[in-house]
Amino acid sequence: MGKRKTRKKINAQFESVFKGFIYPFDTSDNVIGKMSPDKRIKYYKEAVSLRDNFVNKQEYNEVCRKLYYDLAMEEDEDKRLVYKGALLFANRYWKRIRELAYRDEGQQEEAMEKAQENINELVGEK
Repeated sequence: MGKRKTRKKINAQFESVFKGFIYPFDTSDNVIGKMSPDKRIKYYKEAVSLRDNFVNKQEYNEVCRKLYYDLAMEEDEDKRLVYKGALLFANRYWKRIRELAYRDEGQQEEAMEKAQENINELVGEK
């Protein structure tokens, strides 16, 4: 398949998947920052579930394995760039999930410290 045909095919597939897609101008961190504390805690807990979920991890690894395989087998440099871009996306997505999960763990730690401070205050310790 020629470069022109390949580009046309990729553009057509992109359009079919992202047809009518409106770019979200508000960052995820801004959206999370606007959430109520309870909703934010739930959001972070869901990130922990995603990070720790065996099926999610296994299927993520399978997608990456397939992309690496296709990258290794592809000779056309333009197509190789597409696979590299997809792998970079996958990597960024997984890093973001882990980062959000660690935020939950940080909040749990902070809540435990506050609880200990409250207990110490109640029993008269400092």
